[in-house]
Amino acid sequence: VLTRTKPPFFDEVPYFAQAHALCTAGSFRGWLLANDTGPAGPVHALMHYAFSGGAGVAPVPWCRLPNLVLLAAVLALIALHLRTRRTVFPWAVALTGMAMPMVWVMAGMALTEMPAMAGMAAAVYAAGRLGDRDFPGSCGRWALTALTAAGVALALCGRQTYLLTVPAIPLPAWA
Repeated sequence: VLTRTKPPFFDEVPYFAQAHALCTAGSFRGWLLANDTGPAGPVHALMHYAFSGGAGVAPVPWCRLPNLVLLAAVLALIALHLRTRRTVFPWAVALTGMAMPMVWVMAGMALTEMPAMAGMAAAVYAAGRLGDRDFPGSCGRWALTALTAAGVALALCGRQTYLLTVPAIPLPAWA
């Protein structure tokens, strides 16, 4: 990623333009209402706006780095969740996700998918920890509940299709 200097292409152009538009928007509300670039919510543009320090989008190749960082975060959350489920070699099992071709497509080309996927991975991990009977303290449970809610909110604001997964969130806590 860091050695590729090709300028933005395919769906990077309109979604990066959305992040640039935030710099000149009269208000956040106005920017949200004008957010009609595509089916994705505002999370991808907000992530790039924040990552660039308010410039809209970081220059190439740095603008492509957040998706790889989010891919690593998703794999780490999967491994942590598997570890709480007492899976043998949880990190090795989680890393086998890299063998699935769709993972690379989502991490590299489906730009708007990774922030939402990271939010959902955080929600599933937190829900699983909530179901862990060894987890002490009500303060920690409140934090995990907040992480579950924030992860679901991030996922839904990133890609509305994650709404279909919301009814399954309690399953890791119950299992």
